[in-house]
Amino acid sequence: MHVGRSTEPTSDPVRLLIQDAQSSPAWPFIVAAFGRLALLGIDRSDPDIVRRVIQSGQRDYEHDLGLKPRPVGRHEPIIYYMALGDLVKVGTSRNLAGRLNDLNPQSILAVERGGPREEKQRHALFDGLRVHGEWFRYEDPLMSYIHAVGAAFEADFGTPLNAWLTSVGASR
Repeated sequence: MHVGRSTEPTSDPVRLLIQDAQSSPAWPFIVAAFGRLALLGIDRSDPDIVRRVIQSGQRDYEHDLGLKPRPVGRHEPIIYYMALGDLVKVGTSRNLAGRLNDLNPQSILAVERGGPREEKQRHALFDGLRVHGEWFRYEDPLMSYIHAVGAAFEADFGTPLNAWLTSVGASR
């Protein structure tokens, strides 16, 4: 899908979202967000994904102007598994709230303790599913691993995932 300006009226929800976004002063940031999405090969025909990409570009614009501070929620190093479309980002952070703000995923699938060394191990473990950088197809064995990590979270952290996300400012 091309994200350039179009004057052609349509009832397609994706086209309508893009047409609305084109009038925003954040449009250059939105285009950059679509460029990042294109690198990953994520389906841009899903209105929910397009809406999230537009929101991400708008937030980047607001941060750039200093209108909105980036969220801060420091915590121990963790490995996160975030979904966007049929892909999962496997990354590490000490500020999950900030990563959520930057990436605007559809959901946080799981969180486990770990830093850069463990993150590299996970990347190597699921290398056959790698699409680009830290993005992987949400298929087995990654899917099974994420379910196991999610099931073990409360025992490991002593609190349900949603409560922990709230405590670090990463709830949605």
